[in-house]
Amino acid sequence: MAFNSHSITYLLRDYHVERENTRRRFQQQHMVNWVVDQVVKGITPAQERETLSQCITELRRLSQVSKTATMA
Repeated sequence: MAFNSHSITYLLRDYHVERENTRRRFQQQHMVNWVVDQVVKGITPAQERETLSQCITELRRLSQVSKTATMA
């Protein structure tokens, strides 16, 4: 396969674009992981228990609403 300067230019451009996209994707994923880790570290056991309790209460309430709606 013979390459001319035009095709080499396109190949180099495509390489650099893909390299930059990969670098950005890596940086973004690293930042997301860091933020998630920091948020998880900031949740106290008491907050976790309270939130879980609220979720269970809400699920029970929704279950009752669903039961009464299907019986009506």
